Amino acid sequence: MSSTQTETEVLLKKRKNDEVARMEKAESLRQAEEERQIQKRKKQNTFVPPEYLALRHLASEREQHRIDRVLKVEKELKQKAISSDKTQQEQDQGKLVFVVRVQGPKRAHLPQQVDLILKLLRLTEMNTGVFVRETSSVIPLLKVIRAHVVIGEPSLYTVRSLVQKRAKITIEGENGPRSVELNDNNVIEDKLGDYGIVCMEDIIHEIFSLEENFKVVNKFLNPFQLSPPESGWGPESKLRKLVAEESKSKVSNSGRAELEYVDIDKYIEEQN
Repeated sequence: MSSTQTETEVLLKKRKNDEVARMEKAESLRQAEEERQIQKRKKQNTFVPPEYLALRHLASEREQHRIDRVLKVEKELKQKAISSDKTQQEQDQGKLVFVVRVQGPKRAHLPQQVDLILKLLRLTEMNTGVFVRETSSVIPLLKVIRAHVVIGEPSLYTVRSLVQKRAKITIEGENGPRSVELNDNNVIEDKLGDYGIVCMEDIIHEIFSLEENFKVVNKFLNPFQLSPPESGWGPESKLRKLVAEESKSKVSNSGRAELEYVDIDKYIEEQN
């Protein structure tokens, strides 16, 4: 058998194997799509009790009424300008808070106003958090989404812990944008060096002290993904969840209700 004939046979065999692999992959994709369609039809045909639909409607309606009241009160306060110029100036200097998205009112749909504000804050996923400069113009927005977030003032230790352990940024890769851990001061200097920010400690200082480049640094960082508290599926775990649900503070429906702050240091420590 000649060398040329051997190479031809190898090439033909490779082509045949590639064709078989393509056919197997196509069949696998077809079966997966078929299974997806079956599950989709099952979900569509799932019977939803009228009682559940009624409860969901009431919960959604109640949440929308709360938001409408908040917006009405905030509009009245703005029109009356009840705060003095000094108080307004102090409020506008702001304070640092950390806002974490959590599950909203049970069964309620996400109101459009809430959805827009959450997207504005980049809180598009559950259990993600961002640093926010809380000013007089931001407070009304936080009041609208207060049933869907937890808010607290982080300590320097917590800010440092979050940045050092969970800071991620988005970079352009060969296959498009991707999220990577921020653990290289060279990257920081390359992206933020023009603002005098060259290392992780500079980022921590800029955030905690609400310096002039806070907005730039905050936008540079991706929302922080927190880890849910450890829990299992046993009876003790279920009991703890029930107790936690019962003890959770109810969100006031009053349009004049103030923001409620949690011990965000403890909250993050349990999930960081």
